Amino acid sequence: MQLLVDSEGQKKSITVDGITDWEWCPNRNLVVFTSFSKTAEGSTQIDPKVGFLKIPERKVVSLKSMKNSESLKLVMHPQGFYLAIINEYLTKKSKQFSVELFDLNDTRSDLFPQQQIFIRRVVFDFNGVFWEPNHHRLAVHTNSKREMEAGKREYTVDAKRNGVDIYEMSQHP
Repeated sequence: MQLLVDSEGQKKSITVDGITDWEWCPNRNLVVFTSFSKTAEGSTQIDPKVGFLKIPERKVVSLKSMKNSESLKLVMHPQGFYLAIINEYLTKKSKQFSVELFDLNDTRSDLFPQQQIFIRRVVFDFNGVFWEPNHHRLAVHTNSKREMEAGKREYTVDAKRNGVDIYEMSQHP
């Protein structure tokens, strides 16, 4: 077994500054990665990025910045049609979550349409994103603050909601 040859005919490793997570795209010659890098002085952090690296060319074909992100977690669709990224970010008041969705269906283009799901409640635990195996739906599992409706009597003292929300990818973002 040998290292993959790059476009200049050399066998060398792929280096990405600050890489934290990566996934192979099952239906395309792509590696998707997240990176958290610092400036040359090492003092200030540059906005985290999500990159799409074409293999075997080793060329970054797309790079998306995620402003104020604390962590990014990649979740690839089993067939490689979509990519979900769990984005934990800070606002002025609190920690928030969103799910960034990328459509990887168009194999002729290096453009990846993006959609976003904002989790609009107080989340205690973000348990994960789970794709429907053969279609375009995903489930978001969170443990969050229970929303109390005015005038409705609750019979439980548990203030947490352990719930699953199911979303469907729209065809035209």
